[in-house]
Amino acid sequence: MSTSVFSRRRLALCAVLLSGTALPVLAQDAATTDDKPVPEIVVTASSLKQTLITAPASISVVNEEQLHERPVRDLTEVLDRVEGVTINRSGNQRTIQMRGLNSAYTLFMIDGKRVNSTNAMFRGNDFDAGWVPVEAIRRVEVVRGPMSSLYGSDAIGGVVNIITKPVGDSWNGSVSADYILQEDGDAGDAYKAGFFAAGPLAGDKLGVKLYGGYNRRLKDGNINNSPTLTGFRDKHEEYLDGTLIWTPADGHEVSGNYGYNRLTHDNFPM
Repeated sequence: MSTSVFSRRRLALCAVLLSGTALPVLAQDAATTDDKPVPEIVVTASSLKQTLITAPASISVVNEEQLHERPVRDLTEVLDRVEGVTINRSGNQRTIQMRGLNSAYTLFMIDGKRVNSTNAMFRGNDFDAGWVPVEAIRRVEVVRGPMSSLYGSDAIGGVVNIITKPVGDSWNGSVSADYILQEDGDAGDAYKAGFFAAGPLAGDKLGVKLYGGYNRRLKDGNINNSPTLTGFRDKHEEYLDGTLIWTPADGHEVSGNYGYNRLTHDNFPM
């Protein structure tokens, strides 16, 4: 008889503990429902748009506000602060690695279209990351982990999708320029300029967006005493991109794009 009473008391105590544990979860769900947060849209995890929380992959999103919170010269400086992404220096180049895999297994895309550079130019380096100036970026979506089932063998490490700003209903644009003066006179200075412009040409049916820029990093002088540890060599990059967008009907879009990019490392064209 005493054993039965003890069992009932133990069951009642367990029920109280379980109900107490469930209360914070219910309160959290209620708060989320009342606040109605705006979901983030991710397009790189699959061919369909979906919210960040339901995407079947480990994803980080760097939005436009975060890009303007800190001074960045190019996309590699943005990716350097993303979890799971490693930026390595190889000579005068910076290579992007994800999940510890070789940089050749990191795929770069612009608005869902892959950036194609020859394997001889070391896939996954700063050439792949330098096609778009920061002024033209709306957000950057970083998918960590294998995505080869959707994008091929060069996406085993992960995918970086650069989403550019839309055309919009009215003309808008931006221009930026900066110069870095090194404290050490033997270190090479750096400067860059970039622009972005977009707007309609014929109402909501035809629009265009343009962006481009120039980026230069002068070579270092004699700043290291060790012959095996040399400074940065001369690097300059120029790029221009234009997209014409035709919207014949709601939900249908036809675009034509032309892009040019030339990166030179120590007089060696990429």
